[in-house]
Amino acid sequence: SLHWLSKLPEELQDKNSPAFNKGYIHYAGAPPEVLSAYSTGFAKDLDDFLNARAKEIVQGGIMVIITPSIPDGMPYSQVANGLMYKCMQSILMDMVIEGLVSEDLVDTFNLPIYACPPGELAAGVERHGLFAIEVMGLTNPA
Repeated sequence: SLHWLSKLPEELQDKNSPAFNKGYIHYAGAPPEVLSAYSTGFAKDLDDFLNARAKEIVQGGIMVIITPSIPDGMPYSQVANGLMYKCMQSILMDMVIEGLVSEDLVDTFNLPIYACPPGELAAGVERHGLFAIEVMGLTNPA
């Protein structure tokens, strides 16, 4: 469940913010400020997750984390889920053109999903300090 953000970053809803996600429903293909807001939200959620697990796991215990990810440096818009979100976004914008939903409604809708790249996950675990990564793998996202 790590890929689900506990809440959407407030910047995504603020029309005066550089991270206002106008015309997008996810960070796939969105401006860098949007990705940064998602990443910051994920970092907080990761800390909360690791703090909770630190209370549950006995010293010397092992935790396995399986979560959606993308290779470091690869834009999310280039993986299958990113393409699917862009299609959903396009459909919603078509619904705006047809008058079925308002553009404001689409502009304030954001999927609370973040696929953390391995390097970012490793940095978060290291920053947290209570766990160490023994092995990390990534399957081919293609």
